Amino acid sequence: MKNKHAFSFIEMMVVVAIVAIITSIAVPSLLKSRQGANQHAAQSTLQTISAAIETYFTTFMTFPDDYNNLLNTSPPFINVDYCDGQAHSGYEINCAGVGGSGMTTTSYTITANPESSTMGVNCYRITPGGVLSSVTCW
Repeated sequence: MKNKHAFSFIEMMVVVAIVAIITSIAVPSLLKSRQGANQHAAQSTLQTISAAIETYFTTFMTFPDDYNNLLNTSPPFINVDYCDGQAHSGYEINCAGVGGSGMTTTSYTITANPESSTMGVNCYRITPGGVLSSVTCW
């Protein structure tokens, strides 16, 4: 009698099919979780920037007209340059005066836009008083 130690072709195909089914279920769920985490991080970043701007206002009785005013004081109002043109957790934070956002001595509007639809599906805006809102991206 011959000992059989190898898998048959049918057994291998069943394993491949099971792995494919599990992958097709898991990957979309993981991507959606990543988007949710990125969106939450963007909201949190905007709230951090807003808190720094509001603290600046409390100190100087005016809003900073430039994000660098928050970084270049001693001690700084915020320690991270989120408005450096780089993506932070899949979102680019816009502190400049592009698209209705920006900073003046009387107001501010800071936006967070996802790098792509795989990074996030919502854009966010924060205005004086820490008012955070979701806005249309595309």
